[in-house]
Amino acid sequence: MQIELDTLKNLAFEKQLTFCYLICERLLPNYETFYEQHNWGNPTLLKHVVAFIRDQIGLKSVDHENAKKLLAVVEDIAPHTEDFPDLWGSAALDTCVAIAESLEFIENESPDRVIAVSTLATDTVDMFVQDVIDLNYNYHNREEFELAISNHPLMQKELNLQKQIISYLTQASAITNVEIYHLLSLQQNNDSAK
Repeated sequence: MQIELDTLKNLAFEKQLTFCYLICERLLPNYETFYEQHNWGNPTLLKHVVAFIRDQIGLKSVDHENAKKLLAVVEDIAPHTEDFPDLWGSAALDTCVAIAESLEFIENESPDRVIAVSTLATDTVDMFVQDVIDLNYNYHNREEFELAISNHPLMQKELNLQKQIISYLTQASAITNVEIYHLLSLQQNNDSAK
């Protein structure tokens, strides 16, 4: 996926922010499940932060001040894995970190933040794949371990979806509500195909 990530790094700010928003939107259900499992956190507030990220797409001047304030909010409702050491605690943390990286991207426009958001999505899938197929380092060498994860249908689905989004963003002349709706539909169709 290196070629696509290089392409993503070179897109315009609003397209990169759209990519971040879409990943955050897709990760939100993990935080909601964590909340249902542990009755800790605030999914409503986190949805508000993701909506803020979406609202920044296409603005001539993004709201740096609120991005900074919301970053502190996200940090307050991010679970610590030592307190919640299960799969959902880690998935919820990945969600919060992806949202925090997106807010940081609004502040500093560093493409590295966008790549971090992409990586957090694949890391989350990696963790679920390990759980689903019960991978264990003691039973597989490192190469077999990585190959099993990268070839798993869940990981292939995630990588293909990110590639499709990057391709669409590359070809789009501008990001409008129509484009965002189309990309959200693409994600929903991908999720329902599981």
